Amino acid sequence: MAFSSGTYSLYSTGNPVVTGTTISSSWANNTLNDIATALTTCVLKDGSQTITANIPMANFKLTGLGAGSALTDSATLRQVQYNFGAFLTSVAGTNTITATATPTPAYTVGQVFTFTPAVTNTGAVTLNISAVGAGAIQLAGAALTGGELQASLPVTVIVTAATPVFEIVQPTQFTDARALVVGATDATKKLRFEVDGIATATTRVVTMPDANVDLQYSQAASDTVAGAIEYAIQSEMETGTSTTLAVTPGRQHFHVSAAKAWCQAAGAGTGINGSYNTTSVTDNGAGDITFTWATDFSGTTYAAFIQGQKDPGGVLYSTHQLATTFAAGTTRAQFQRNDFAQIDPDLWMAIGFGDQA
Repeated sequence: MAFSSGTYSLYSTGNPVVTGTTISSSWANNTLNDIATALTTCVLKDGSQTITANIPMANFKLTGLGAGSALTDSATLRQVQYNFGAFLTSVAGTNTITATATPTPAYTVGQVFTFTPAVTNTGAVTLNISAVGAGAIQLAGAALTGGELQASLPVTVIVTAATPVFEIVQPTQFTDARALVVGATDATKKLRFEVDGIATATTRVVTMPDANVDLQYSQAASDTVAGAIEYAIQSEMETGTSTTLAVTPGRQHFHVSAAKAWCQAAGAGTGINGSYNTTSVTDNGAGDITFTWATDFSGTTYAAFIQGQKDPGGVLYSTHQLATTFAAGTTRAQFQRNDFAQIDPDLWMAIGFGDQA
């Protein structure tokens, strides 16, 4: 009956033999055929026997394996650990990291290692595994600059040169301080999304349009890009008709309703108390002042209102602007009593509306 469930049993008829019994052909042939069948199903140590079915190992190990060299060969634990994600232990150091792998690695191109940094890096980093030799850790082919390795967050590196060079394959997760995308040819260019402003246990979904989009988009008046935050340029602010364009602080003053300049100056024209788009004031004499605008108006067809303020003390005062000195970059005004005598006010106040160059 040969093997049954892994146990060999000798052919039963005539076995075991009895002393003095005549050997018969039926006993001899059947017994020897049974032994031959049993031997045929054995796995031979010289490798000449071809396996014809799966062999259940019943939780036992194949020991002493040679390293596989073909895609159909078995792999040793050493090969699996080195080439498919050996997890390093005893990791220590900030920018000079030491770690341990068992068995000791030999640094072969293509080896993959995963480890958990103990400290977040602050600059370029080297890694030395089991004292085999230190090599630089890179991201997108460039040296690390700080924050790429986050404390307590596992990271995977692959050996790209036996010298060695360790290239970051993919961090297992990102933090607010970690780059989400790094430039392929310039690793100093990085992109990340900040999530600090999202409430705890809340998910926010950002859906990108099916187009290349510059989310901070400044363009000519005729340009439109689906999904972009389109900023108004000067001409669009001056038109003042769009209800869909975004306005930045630096361009809001181009709108027709916005004051292009204002200033409060000392009465004698000796200094500016507060201002916007005003470079300086010039005292031309008693009750005579010139305001110089930082950004000129497009011409002289703008509106500038200049007022002098003075405690009347029973006397009436008035102001008027001198049209002869009404220029794109300056406005001049005089302050007079009701008898037309010029006198310095307590304060000068000026405001300008119009189109700027």
